[in-house]
Amino acid sequence: MFLGLGTNIGDRLKNIQSALARISDIPTTYILDFSSIYETAPVGYLQQGRFFNMVVQVSTWIQPLNFFSVLQKIEQNLGRVKDIKWGPRIIDIDILFWGEKLINSSVLTIPHPENKNRSFVQVPMSELAPGFMVSSKQTCVDYLNISSNEITLHTSKSKIEF
Repeated sequence: MFLGLGTNIGDRLKNIQSALARISDIPTTYILDFSSIYETAPVGYLQQGRFFNMVVQVSTWIQPLNFFSVLQKIEQNLGRVKDIKWGPRIIDIDILFWGEKLINSSVLTIPHPENKNRSFVQVPMSELAPGFMVSSKQTCVDYLNISSNEITLHTSKSKIEF
């Protein structure tokens, strides 16, 4: 399974590290790998600072809807407030892909419906799992469609600690 992490409020690196630590503390959940951290322009609501984003590969025995609830609690515990759609946030944790599972409920859609439109998903996914099939015919690298000014490397994977 792949998670997307993003933050643009406060100490962005610390926010990412705190989220990684909390995810690694979830019982029966393991961080298998993660991408570098990228700095990206905001999407949707543009009157805000740039984001730090990364993708994390995770394994868990928890079912998707329950895991989603756990992730939302982590966001809340780290200070996430949802007041502006696509607005500033101390942390955002999205379930991007859950293997080949397709879920479309009132609270959770997997794969995340905006994956193919977001450089902050495309680039870290291409780094972490270039051969991962995002559809029956396309890998992460196949749908990579970004302009170079949208995203820059901030912290290489080898320098991330949590």
